[in-house]
Amino acid sequence: MRFVFKFFLLLILLLILPAVALVALLNWAGTPLFNALLSSYLNAPAKVEKVETNWFLTRLSVEKLQIENPEGFPKGKLLEVDRLTLKISPKSYYLFQPYGELKIDRGYFHFIRRSDNATNVAVAFKLPYQKGKVSPLSFEVENLNARVKLETLERVTYNATGIFRGLGNNSEFKIAGSGNLQKRETVTDFIVYNWRLKDNPLLSKLAELLNQPQLRDISLSKIEGTVKTQGDWLIFAQRDTKAFVTNSVLFAVIYKGSKYNLKTKELDMELSLYIPIEVTVHITGTTDSPQVEILKLKVQGKVEEKLKDLKGKVINEILNPLQKLLPMPR
Repeated sequence: MRFVFKFFLLLILLLILPAVALVALLNWAGTPLFNALLSSYLNAPAKVEKVETNWFLTRLSVEKLQIENPEGFPKGKLLEVDRLTLKISPKSYYLFQPYGELKIDRGYFHFIRRSDNATNVAVAFKLPYQKGKVSPLSFEVENLNARVKLETLERVTYNATGIFRGLGNNSEFKIAGSGNLQKRETVTDFIVYNWRLKDNPLLSKLAELLNQPQLRDISLSKIEGTVKTQGDWLIFAQRDTKAFVTNSVLFAVIYKGSKYNLKTKELDMELSLYIPIEVTVHITGTTDSPQVEILKLKVQGKVEEKLKDLKGKVINEILNPLQKLLPMPR
């Protein structure tokens, strides 16, 4: 009996009390410690308001995380999250694999790319990037609510909702998907609501050529489809991606199997536009030098005169602005 008592006393002294002390220390000093880590790791002003963990070290809560833009970029926030919650399954500790869930409540993200290809993300997080001359780019994601569940990196599921602002577009979005992060493979269903295309270079050129000024400012009521990532390829998979205007009128379709390489900028896409004309094209080559084949064209009246040389010079004038929009930010 005395041996058992001594054993439990030793267990308390060697295991339980240090664990309790560690949790108490983390809850007492976690916030300043987290802020110190942010200051040392990031090349930008950053802070959190509160950090908490539970007694079993399976839950971490971070409140009011804020990261400002680094020097050389406009003043303002790069990232802000009202609450970030990380839940870790106990089996992560003995299997040495990530099992858990990450939840983001009311997040905000502002991406900025300068003309020298430097981005606020790369500079703030000290990530390498290739210098070069590119078109400046900026977009924001607001009111982001997201959840990511991991059962090792080979089985990841996720969903998110939010508002996208930038590139002349304002829209609400909803995504849900799964993937294998080790193989860089994901499949994501998406729906975009109320996407306003204002002063879009592609549509502005089309509006000029067709004498259809209403194309300069279009509100798409819904876009829905499925995209798959496979290495550097972005593939429109499983179904056609469809865009609708008011009253569920079909505006455009990107056909299943169309794809774009995020690294090399290669294109192999087939798409149709239904308003104000019906035209189907197959685009290959790269966004810098697209090759366009017209597969189908239906026109009426005065529109036909505008489209006489569509197959030659005009089609390239319409599609060249794509190279400013399609390359993904680094």
